[in-house]
Amino acid sequence: MKHRSWRTLLTMAVVIFTVCQFSPAQGREPTGEVKKAVESGFLGDYSQLKKGSSGEAQMIYIKPAADFSRYTKIIFDPITIYISEDSKLGKLP
Repeated sequence: MKHRSWRTLLTMAVVIFTVCQFSPAQGREPTGEVKKAVESGFLGDYSQLKKGSSGEAQMIYIKPAADFSRYTKIIFDPITIYISEDSKLGKLP
């Protein structure tokens, strides 16, 4: 396998995430609406997040000391979403 720089791998990951995020799903068309990122309390400390530039997520964090040259692959694990009966998501087709 040809060696790829960490910037190339990161760019590929962002592109794949963006395509998955904004592609039509279950017959629904994308609205083009982008909601403002809000601090939900999940992280606890949001001070190290920076505004993403064009083509990036709204808020990003890249560890300054990260050595991405050590990575050769990206794993995307499938996710399962469990929706409670009173959730607004439960009304989706």
